Amino acid sequence: DVISLMCALPLLTRSASPVLAAHAVAEELSDRISQSLLAVPAIEGYQYFASSQATDRQVDLAQGASTAGRPMSSQTLHPVRCAAKPFLALAALVHEVHHPGFLAEDISSCETFDHLPSGKFKFWDVLCHDAGLVKPRLAETFFTSNRAKDVLVRSAACEVPPEQYSEIAGWALIAEWLRMKTGYSSTQLVSDTVLDPLGLRQDMLFTSSDSVLAGLSAADVSRLGVYFGHRQGQTHSFPLIADLSPQIIARNDPVWGGLASARGLGRFYEGLLKCEENAPIGRAWRAALTYSRGSMEDPILRRRANFCAGFMTDLVDHGFGESAGRNSFGYVGWMGSSWGIADPESGLACGFIHNGFVDPHLNELIRSQVVKATYEVIGGQAPG
Repeated sequence: DVISLMCALPLLTRSASPVLAAHAVAEELSDRISQSLLAVPAIEGYQYFASSQATDRQVDLAQGASTAGRPMSSQTLHPVRCAAKPFLALAALVHEVHHPGFLAEDISSCETFDHLPSGKFKFWDVLCHDAGLVKPRLAETFFTSNRAKDVLVRSAACEVPPEQYSEIAGWALIAEWLRMKTGYSSTQLVSDTVLDPLGLRQDMLFTSSDSVLAGLSAADVSRLGVYFGHRQGQTHSFPLIADLSPQIIARNDPVWGGLASARGLGRFYEGLLKCEENAPIGRAWRAALTYSRGSMEDPILRRRANFCAGFMTDLVDHGFGESAGRNSFGYVGWMGSSWGIADPESGLACGFIHNGFVDPHLNELIRSQVVKATYEVIGGQAPG
């Protein structure tokens, strides 16, 4: 049974067949993840993908429901909001590899944003959440059409020092800068320079249309999952209207988010670690880690936090728990319900998505427990 299989894990990984050993690893992870989600009624399902180069283990899990009456699968796609931002950052960093100095230019040199203060910030600062951009706010853009979003982005404003900042404004500026320099949309650049080299076309999708049906095939639309909310005193969850409305979820280009599975997020970080050091992507993510704003009080997150160029670092401060390696990096999206992590030292990579609309602090607790289980079960780290 499951209990005896879990108890036999150390023996199985030494002497039993690889199939049985892998099954035991998956069973233990499934049990530990389920325990971490047990007290959260809004969560109807989850996806999990992790791999370790050190132990040569890989697990791909999907449990629960993706929508009412439809089971979650590893192919289910969810809007992951900010968890998709590293894809755009990596496209910019790859362009920097081929065209050095691209990110060192002043942000006011972008014609669309020439009203911003000159000499204050570079595009490197934008990637590190350190460019003082305060407009437009996310709330101003969420329920607007593509055309209205583009108008709002052109109203970007800086504040020095910023009491708040607009992450959306920063990513929109990066996308516009890439378009001016290359002539391609951010969707096209991310597809060509990130998704294709890492083999992620089926696990990570971006659209550029006001109609989600125009940007996705019928097969991909059938893979869409929704997020669930939970009302106080009720024992059942209900899907969020934002995820049932094509007009709202359609804008899933790299600025506003993306559609992903946990497999897509996990394989993205796995691909970074496996990429040859001298390859463009290998050079790009390593360069990203060398440019950091430093740990400081973050006016949006309201806690200490550090960002390098396109990724979260010092992940303990980002709610990944004490188990996260000190040099690990990653990103969190949609209030913490989706995230990915890579640890260059241990060779461990992981992606996770659950479909509950959950308080960010509770998501931090879930995240730290899942990361701890990943290091211990996938990475072979001693429990502690």
